[in-house]
Amino acid sequence: MSNASNKATVVEGKATPRGKFPHIKRAGDFLYVSGTSSRRPDNSFAGAQADALGVTTLDIRVQTRTVIENIRDILQSAGADLSDLVETQAFLVNMNDFG
Repeated sequence: MSNASNKATVVEGKATPRGKFPHIKRAGDFLYVSGTSSRRPDNSFAGAQADALGVTTLDIRVQTRTVIENIRDILQSAGADLSDLVETQAFLVNMNDFG
């Protein structure tokens, strides 16, 4: 395969990836989106707030919606969309958020 069909990309306007992970990796006709969260470009997290004492309040609905929007934006940067998704994998911190 040529380098044109194997490209890792960091998408402008999205939160900078932590570590050496790209937002999206193209391998031939396949796109792989990695490490997407509800993190915004300013490094704050949608659906996560902390009070003056540091007690956090998490909203799984807001976080999930933001993750999906981030994935959509990343896919669109490569000419794809959510309708092109084949598989997703989610990791939950609190199992009460499942179901």
